[in-house]
Amino acid sequence: MADDVISIKYEHADTEIGRIKEGIDNLENNFRLIDEATDGIINNGWKGKDAEAYRDSINSYTEILKKQTEGLTTLVNILKNQIEEDRAFEEEQAKAAVNS
Repeated sequence: MADDVISIKYEHADTEIGRIKEGIDNLENNFRLIDEATDGIINNGWKGKDAEAYRDSINSYTEILKKQTEGLTTLVNILKNQIEEDRAFEEEQAKAAVNS
């Protein structure tokens, strides 16, 4: 294969994209658990400015992670769309070659 040719094994890419998506789903589930645990701590006995500072700090960190997770979701969607477009293009090229 020439150095300037890019190729992709679609099945492998689909598998890896699935793994990334699974990781994103796990992160989102963990964010929910963190929110629930934080609320549980704050609502069940820990009161005052320290509790509020703890909650605000946790919420700040999880918001940053949520935004990064949104970026990963966007990347996954871009990759999936690109693969679909590439597959369709290759199928059209193969049909055109057969019909030539």
